Amino acid sequence: MSDGSQVYYTRDGAFKTSADGALVNSNGFRLQGWMADTDGNIDSTQALQNITIPVGAQMKPKATTQIAFEGNLDANADLNSEWITSVQVYDSLGNPHNLTITFTKTATANEWGWKATLDGVTATDGQGTIQFDANGSIISTTLPSLPASFAITGANAISLNIDFSQLTQFGGNPTAYINFQDGYEAGSLDMVSTDSGGVLTGIFTNGQSKALAQIALATFSNPGGLLKEGGNLYQISNNSGLPNIGTADSGGRGSIAVGKLEMSNVDLAQEFTNMIVTQRGFQANSRVITTSDEMLQDLINIKR
Repeated sequence: MSDGSQVYYTRDGAFKTSADGALVNSNGFRLQGWMADTDGNIDSTQALQNITIPVGAQMKPKATTQIAFEGNLDANADLNSEWITSVQVYDSLGNPHNLTITFTKTATANEWGWKATLDGVTATDGQGTIQFDANGSIISTTLPSLPASFAITGANAISLNIDFSQLTQFGGNPTAYINFQDGYEAGSLDMVSTDSGGVLTGIFTNGQSKALAQIALATFSNPGGLLKEGGNLYQISNNSGLPNIGTADSGGRGSIAVGKLEMSNVDLAQEFTNMIVTQRGFQANSRVITTSDEMLQDLINIKR
């Protein structure tokens, strides 16, 4: 959240973040639900909490540990032909590195060798072969006994598990590429989105997202028994029964309309009063104009 605040719309109007990050409406009442843990998991069986948005929250970096391939290697490639593809991966400090995988056609039919390098340095246990069958599907892949490992100065070594299972070998231009890597750099909270289930998801500057909290909803055995407090606020009464609190889209509770007002929050009585006052003012002004016109007409008649 670059401006330090975020607006949410509910039946009670707009909720904004207060100085301590809590979501409050125009009356100062705090939005309640369940906060997520550090991994983004939400336990709606716990006691209700005030929902707070951790302005400026940081997400730790994650070192790349998995990469996966997709695409094709040319079945008609000449001996020692190479196909090179690369991707950006991250170490334990969130620093980016350039990972390159080189495929080389061997003398054996339907076989390719592969080698992994990081920033130009060959990995320990970072090479092997891939064997395809007559239908272009992988028969076997020679992988090292340990993940491909790269020593990093000042950070933990990058150890990569490589998945070649989606590669094919058909005639035609090669298209093999790394379609997945699971690492990312450090990031800070940039904005928050809400879904129809009431889950508030933080979107970070590193492109990652994580659940932050979930809004609680309540149903009553007799909603008509709630006491009106004004401003679209209601109070529990003996006639309404106790609230049955849970998540949206469960137990008969509706979904949350994101970015919309579920019901008008206009005070109709006040608006009718304002309309009458405006109408009376218009009538009074019209009378002044009529009186002025009659006085001018009398003045003209006197002159004649």
